[in-house]
Amino acid sequence: MRERYKKLILALVTGCHWFSLYAFSPYFTPYMEKLGSAASLIGFAVGLYGASQMVLRIPLGITADKIGRQKIFVSLGLLLSALGTLIMRVFPTPGAMIAGKILTGASAATWVVFPLLFSGYFRPEESTKAIGIINAFNNGGKMLSNIMAGLLVTRFGAPSSFTLAFGAAALGLVLSFFVTDMDRSKKREPVKLVELAKVIKNPSLLYACLLAASMQFVVFATVFGFTANIASDLGATSLQLSYVTFAHSLASFGVSLIVGTVLVKYIGEKICMTASFAGFVIYCLLIPLAGNVWVIVLLQVIAGLATGILQTLNMAIAVRTVEPVKKSTAMGAYQAIYGIGMTVGPIVMGRLVELGGYRPSYFFMAGFSAAGAAVCYLLYRRMTAAREDA
Repeated sequence: MRERYKKLILALVTGCHWFSLYAFSPYFTPYMEKLGSAASLIGFAVGLYGASQMVLRIPLGITADKIGRQKIFVSLGLLLSALGTLIMRVFPTPGAMIAGKILTGASAATWVVFPLLFSGYFRPEESTKAIGIINAFNNGGKMLSNIMAGLLVTRFGAPSSFTLAFGAAALGLVLSFFVTDMDRSKKREPVKLVELAKVIKNPSLLYACLLAASMQFVVFATVFGFTANIASDLGATSLQLSYVTFAHSLASFGVSLIVGTVLVKYIGEKICMTASFAGFVIYCLLIPLAGNVWVIVLLQVIAGLATGILQTLNMAIAVRTVEPVKKSTAMGAYQAIYGIGMTVGPIVMGRLVELGGYRPSYFFMAGFSAAGAAVCYLLYRRMTAAREDA
């Protein structure tokens, strides 16, 4: 019962964490546009969410490994989310939106410790299963936030989504006080720069970082970037905008539950990951051609399946051959590097939209996704061989 309690509490905190970070997501870019922001500024604001993670995740991972504690970072993440969403709610200006994105990005950076802490509650051979479960609660929190925010925003307007996000963060912060840390009986030495370099050069980690950064480049430029603007231009209501994000979260949630236990078993990692990038190609080619909101909702399902598969498998691959005492450092490096994609993707997309509009911008992302599929397919064998020799 004790083990079940530990898993349940952290799973609920995870759900609250990502609920708070994504409750306002469907309305953020249209709201900034309503506040008078240009596409390049909107892209910059979305990119700052990734930039915070890129800068903070490696230091957070190193510190977590050094002190052998994760609970404090779980609580810190919820606190930062509460502050960021409160600022965006109280001050309706582009500057406040940017400040809020920086703080919520810093909150998301603490995610580095969540999957490793949760995996610590399971046997080593169940690590992929554990990551699939925690990712399911990650996506479940996003999914629930989309529906609740949609109902609220329909009646009270976009700013109410920030209020809802703040409430979820506050609840998660209280629950985080009951999270159980992993065993701290073993003394941990600080990770030195030489050791950090060795961790980062791990072939499996590098492979996972490359693919994750490519995925986030596309996802934050489109799914969590300008797809909401396209839907809004097609006349989507506030509730329909929530459906757009909900479809992605639902698909990610569902596939996260089975990717580690079913899809990999019968299809294999290589095909699953290559097919996911192919899914992004289809998504990016068809989104700017969509004639109504419901077509966009359907396409969001494709993107959600691709995201859920790649999130789970890349995360599992990233730490598969890393020493246990350095796993937080490896996870920090992994998430910091994919933060590059989260940062650069929306900025590039914002500039492309200003220069040529949505259609050529999404077609560019389709080409980028096709390159990702090719890299995934061609490099997997080399990564697998390196992993077996490790």
